[in-house]
Amino acid sequence: MYFIAIGCPLPDPTSAYQRLQNEVTPVQYLDFRHHNYSDMVTMMKSVSEECPNITSMYSLGRSSNGLDILAMVISGNPTEHEIGEPEFRYTAGLHGNEATGREMVLLLLQYLCKEYNDGNPRVRRLVEGIRIHLVPSLNPDGQEKALTVGSELSGWTTGHWTEDGHDIFQNFPDLNSVLWEAEDKGMVPKLTPNHHVKIPADQEGDDRIAVETRAIILWMESHPFVLGANFQGGERFVAYPYDNHRLTKTAGASTREGKRERAQSRKKRQYEEFEEPVEDHRNRGYQQPEEDQWNRGYQQPEEDQWNRGYQQPEEDQWNRGYQQREEDQYNRRYQQPEEEWRGHGYGHREEEEEDDRGRGGYAEPEDEPRATADASFFRWLAISYASTHLSMTYTSHGTCHGDDITGGIGIVNRAKWQPVTGSMNDFSYLHTNCLELSVFLGCDKFPHQSELVIEWEKNREAMLTFMEQVQRGIRGVVKDNEGNPIANATVSVEGVNHDVSTAVTGDYWRLLNPGEYRVTVRAEGFAPLTKLCVVGYEAGATTCSFNLAKSNWDRIKQIMALHGNKPIRLLSHGNGGTIWHMVPNGNRNMEFHGHALMDSTTRDQRRKELGLDRPRHLRQQRLMRLTKTLPPTTTPVPTTTEAEPTTAWYDSWFIGEGQMSAPESFTDSILDYKYEYKIDDY
Repeated sequence: MYFIAIGCPLPDPTSAYQRLQNEVTPVQYLDFRHHNYSDMVTMMKSVSEECPNITSMYSLGRSSNGLDILAMVISGNPTEHEIGEPEFRYTAGLHGNEATGREMVLLLLQYLCKEYNDGNPRVRRLVEGIRIHLVPSLNPDGQEKALTVGSELSGWTTGHWTEDGHDIFQNFPDLNSVLWEAEDKGMVPKLTPNHHVKIPADQEGDDRIAVETRAIILWMESHPFVLGANFQGGERFVAYPYDNHRLTKTAGASTREGKRERAQSRKKRQYEEFEEPVEDHRNRGYQQPEEDQWNRGYQQPEEDQWNRGYQQPEEDQWNRGYQQREEDQYNRRYQQPEEEWRGHGYGHREEEEEDDRGRGGYAEPEDEPRATADASFFRWLAISYASTHLSMTYTSHGTCHGDDITGGIGIVNRAKWQPVTGSMNDFSYLHTNCLELSVFLGCDKFPHQSELVIEWEKNREAMLTFMEQVQRGIRGVVKDNEGNPIANATVSVEGVNHDVSTAVTGDYWRLLNPGEYRVTVRAEGFAPLTKLCVVGYEAGATTCSFNLAKSNWDRIKQIMALHGNKPIRLLSHGNGGTIWHMVPNGNRNMEFHGHALMDSTTRDQRRKELGLDRPRHLRQQRLMRLTKTLPPTTTPVPTTTEAEPTTAWYDSWFIGEGQMSAPESFTDSILDYKYEYKIDDY
């Protein structure tokens, strides 16, 4: 008698996944089965009846076949947004045949309701501190089609698309091209904002956008979402944006052309900044001539010291023969990671950012796809889910189609893996405040019903941990001096070229890694304000609120409107006309007060600090030329008592002996606030 020994691999007894398969027992109150549309609605209603105080059901819209795209809110006050409470979303069922995500969301609904009622402290913190939106099926038509066939016979694409044949995930307007083209032209952020990019007019009425996609877009715009994730299948990792692929710089000859153009542009800037007539330097009030200033051993010009954090001007770095690449100099920052030095207030000259780096963020290798301004935080979000998932970081890929492309960390940039145009994640990032990524739950899109309990145990902790990340970074409320909330105010973080906006209630959230950040808030009609906000490692977001004061130009606009938009005339005082006092505040904006001028020494020092020496010097030069070419004129002093003369409101800044001209910061204010005014022709 012969025996044939067949060699089969034995399961690793130390494997957490193998122990899970052997030890997991279904939780009694959870319903581990596949749900069709009718069963899904019944389940959601039962959860709402069990926890009426923390749940609320609503519909995003209807599918092509008229089925409601249902969502459930779980929160301490589920029916309305509370000031200071971030909004979070989990969505599933973009592809109807990817059933795992739908069942995970339904199980999470049941879990949060039951554990909240049982007094679970962690769940109570989540429910009471976050407004959680859960959508089990964004494609109910595809869900029904896949479930009709069943998990055993369902093909790889059965129910994948909508009834009209759309892949919802990549059916959103392409905003990447809009932003990237504007960046390439140097229009961001002054002419084109780096956030809340508008949908192009030719795509708003595009019939290629599915009805389900339109419903999702309206839903995104209706709630101040901060963080979200969509569940998909077919792989096992977390993919983060950008999902669309575009190289940072053009390769080959065009790259050399670009470098040549940037070098010429840099030399031109240097010439324009430093090539001035000799008489300019004699009259600008410096303590010694220009050639001494360059030879004294100063590390950099004064304006570079204020606008950059470097110890040496850029032209010296290029001419001294350094061997390292320019992007290495930007990224090294004393050997710190990019996310550390970018958030610590290191500024750069704006022209260099546009020419040398192109995005105002960090330098990227020329053969890499463009990265988001929040790339470091996106990676953290992806790792927070993948590292707490019980099997996502395994290098063995099981039944998936290829080798592990994540290197055992369970995350990947979608643009490097399988780039798509018009993705839900890119649209969410560019059109709203919400950072969203995709979680691929497994290779089997439609696992057998008996495997759902194992999938739940693998994903439960990861889902809870990911929700908790919405409380990282900074948050606050933007109000005016009367305490009224300011909606649609722009919140900018220095070094991160992506802004967010305040909600209707004036509150905002900005997800950030730990560090120190200079945060500036701007709103139409208000003077901008900058604060230093510190994000620590402890749990919870740092509160950083702002109270904005009405801008001087807004007050002037209101006064002009009361007088029919005619020129405003102010009575002059004494022999100096209307005198304005200039006081620099913390965010380098100027405030005016109707009092005496500050002394000349203090004024010169303030102007040096604000980088206004050069414009002041140019104005002095023009005045000197006028005094050299025009003969002095004398005005007879009237002997009779007359009414006090009037002066146009704008003349007090530009004419009048002993008066101060408008600071250059007001030029930006004029551009920011488009006023209609009329100047009399005298």
